[in-house]
Amino acid sequence: MKMRPFLIALALIGVVYGVSIEASMIPQHRVLTTKSGVPGYFFRSPNVPLFQVELVFEGGADWDPLGKSGLALFSAAMPRRGMFSLDENQISKKVDDWAAGIDFDASEENFSVSIYGLNDKAGEILDLAFGLLSKPSFPE
Repeated sequence: MKMRPFLIALALIGVVYGVSIEASMIPQHRVLTTKSGVPGYFFRSPNVPLFQVELVFEGGADWDPLGKSGLALFSAAMPRRGMFSLDENQISKKVDDWAAGIDFDASEENFSVSIYGLNDKAGEILDLAFGLLSKPSFPE
């Protein structure tokens, strides 16, 4: 995967804020690509024992069907309410116990997921987040 879009975005930020951005200023990173071709950028910081994952999908309020305004926001609120094997209280307890965050949001054009926590709990946190995404229960 080419870095051109990423470098263009950094250059635009520099233009907007009047900052010169050189290639040497970009942190070392790896570009990871999913099986379906979605790029991801991996930045390692050995001095910080935390991880953060941001997922952004095309969607959001602009995709709400006619007459169903608010559906995207409603859908973004539901995953934390429950999943196949856990209710809202069990999910909240796990997230709190792990000092983690799993947040879902819908804007006009996107649906996003923010996941963060301690590195030593990354596996459990990511499993829970992807479970919430793939097996929400949509309780009444």
